[in-house]
Amino acid sequence: MERAVEKEAQLAASDLRPAGTIRDELLRKSQLLGLPIEESDFEIQTTLHQSAANSLTSIADPNAGPHSTGNVDLEVSYAVPVRFPGYTLRLNFRIHSGANSL
Repeated sequence: MERAVEKEAQLAASDLRPAGTIRDELLRKSQLLGLPIEESDFEIQTTLHQSAANSLTSIADPNAGPHSTGNVDLEVSYAVPVRFPGYTLRLNFRIHSGANSL
């Protein structure tokens, strides 16, 4: 799941995905992995920034308009119950990843 969270953060920052789309994709992945993750287990913050112009774009096209960049901060916390005879152990996981677009 950790790799899925890191990958989704990178993709979301690069194509400026909304938080709902990020959550849906990670929920789908967690279901495929059989992990007990629910919608409320996610904390997702996305930030969109407008810059005057991308430096590479402004060299190629001085009339280029503003360029959007994004920041994504993802965190998922969940517990996996491991049952033993007589007791159940809960393994707690917390995965965090952040990414910025260029």
